[in-house]
Amino acid sequence: MAISSKWELITLDKLGKIEGGRQASRLDNSLFEEGNIPLIGGEEVTKSIFNVTSKVKKYYNLKGLKQSKFFTKGKVLFIRSGNAAGDSAFLNFDACLTQNIYSFNSFKEISDPKFIKYCFDYPNIKEKLIKLAKSDTAQPNLTLNRLLTVKFLCPPHEIQQKIGDILSTYDELIENNKRQIEMLQNIRTSIFKEWFMNLRFPQNSGLSLNDLITVGGATEKFINYLKLHQLLKEKNLQNSL
Repeated sequence: MAISSKWELITLDKLGKIEGGRQASRLDNSLFEEGNIPLIGGEEVTKSIFNVTSKVKKYYNLKGLKQSKFFTKGKVLFIRSGNAAGDSAFLNFDACLTQNIYSFNSFKEISDPKFIKYCFDYPNIKEKLIKLAKSDTAQPNLTLNRLLTVKFLCPPHEIQQKIGDILSTYDELIENNKRQIEMLQNIRTSIFKEWFMNLRFPQNSGLSLNDLITVGGATEKFINYLKLHQLLKEKNLQNSL
């Protein structure tokens, strides 16, 4: 299938501004005490589906921020070095970045950040980035010079936007479903622990689980109660979503 003449091979520096993250030279606890400014590193990027995971391990305070660099949302992040070099994610909240993270900020009306994020996921691009990062170095390192040898196949801006919006909609649905599944698993674990380990199930009346099971006629009533209570829980949960 012939590629439309409107699609062009372009290097990243023609599509947007690339910046490296910066972190404090010494990451002592005083930089993070009562902090609320996310510090994004390679782990947060690698664990992402599309958007950067919200499970951030470290948060700078104002002291930490002064020794770092602040990035606003709407940018593409990708890893500079290590075995995960080239992995990417979309930054959907303001944050600081470690020195192992590049930020790509699209030029207005030239490139769409969501589309560029998916370019990094394209197998041919990903393979090239991995090979470049590993070339002539013991530790994989995707330097800026190496990065700018890779050309991205880009359509006109409006087509980039459509592609980025469609694909990101599906990925965000996947992320939401994953969060809901995780929430349900946590609820199930909490209920199990409360009822079967702490023995604090409804209408316990001071009896142990073994007492309820062994007392005549209790087994069937207890099991039916558990089923009914679980159904009510699920119904209430669905109504609240």
